[in-house]
Amino acid sequence: MTKKYGKKLMITHDEFQEYAKGRPEMNVIEFENFEKFKKPVKPKGYYVTVAGKYIDEGEYKMIDNNRG
Repeated sequence: MTKKYGKKLMITHDEFQEYAKGRPEMNVIEFENFEKFKKPVKPKGYYVTVAGKYIDEGEYKMIDNNRG
């Protein structure tokens, strides 16, 4: 996997090997139009579920203003 995706992975080769040990298969999610923010953006509330999170206009403006 690290040979195919190399520097596109968010983790190092060693971190990947530790995470993947004992697993015969892995899934990869590849994002398009990924943007890095100037500062981390912490969502309002306690957590974001796997189903996602509704973002109101104020939160969207905060994210939009923080684009790198």
